[in-house]
Amino acid sequence: MDRKLKVALTKGSRKGRGYLLDANADIPAPESVAALLSSSASPKWPAPDLDAIDAIVRSGPHCYDVWESSPVRFETDALKELSHTEEIIDAAFPGDPYLCAGSNAWLFATRRRTAWRGLLSEMPLIAPNPMVAVSGLTREGKASQHTLQATARRVYQVVEFDFAETDRTGKPTIWVPLIRCWKADCISLLDVSVALSYYLAKRLPSWLLFLSSGGKSGHSWFLVRGLPICEQRAFIAEAVRLGADPQLWTRSQFVRMPDGRRENGRRQTCFYFNPENCVVL
Repeated sequence: MDRKLKVALTKGSRKGRGYLLDANADIPAPESVAALLSSSASPKWPAPDLDAIDAIVRSGPHCYDVWESSPVRFETDALKELSHTEEIIDAAFPGDPYLCAGSNAWLFATRRRTAWRGLLSEMPLIAPNPMVAVSGLTREGKASQHTLQATARRVYQVVEFDFAETDRTGKPTIWVPLIRCWKADCISLLDVSVALSYYLAKRLPSWLLFLSSGGKSGHSWFLVRGLPICEQRAFIAEAVRLGADPQLWTRSQFVRMPDGRRENGRRQTCFYFNPENCVVL
């Protein structure tokens, strides 16, 4: 995987223009790092509504129901060699935009779509919005190929639901009572993610739903290009109220590669794909 990333590092390095912006121009450098920091302040998010989450989960569809309704169906065996990442990315990012992808949060590159062709299925991570330049400044003022400054205006909003009984430190989470009740009623964590994503899709149509190889988190992609920023924020706030990760509001935040492979070699299986809801140039 790292070897393939190194191949990409040698390709597609020509200077780029803006993509999916009102003006076709490279992003200007901020006058100061302070300006960059002030422009990316995080809003205050609502607390999870446990009663609403439980009600939606119990009334919503399960994984198989959503898979059956998918306009395009992919092989769901996570061990199969065939990957559909390339066709998904082609639909999501028409033309030849800059995309930032990587093996992990420390090993990544920003290259043209054509430079990534044939490599993306082996990359676990991708920024869900195109880039307007190969590199930009980080919040610390350092040059990097994965920065908020060099990321285009939001085209897609990814929503991730990941419910676990313990956090990274091993402490119990607020989800423990719900998870145990769901298990007692034969509702899997995948069913939970699907039901919540389906509920959000009533507000803003989703075009992609895939589930992690770990078997407990769900990732949905929503087209938000053209929506006022206040409506985009209201949408993700509703998702956070239903238990979604608020970090994905940051438009440059890495997310799991659709139908790609994680470090353990297992695929991020795609259950629902509707290319008609992707961006159209």
